[in-house]
Amino acid sequence: MYITDLDFLVTKERYKDMLREAEQERLIRAAGIRPGIAGRLYHVAADWLSTQIIRLGCALARPSTAPAC
Repeated sequence: MYITDLDFLVTKERYKDMLREAEQERLIRAAGIRPGIAGRLYHVAADWLSTQIIRLGCALARPSTAPAC
């Protein structure tokens, strides 16, 4: 199997991306940033908001159409 120039370039770019991700992860760990409570609070708030939007959509649905909720 031959390695083409395109394969080489794709592999090189993938390696660069992996190095960038590793460096960013290292910086995050060095800064001591953890997803903790703020991350969980965000997910709870997003879940609640999505539920409210779905309820509002159901309430605004026309009565002549089949119920979607």
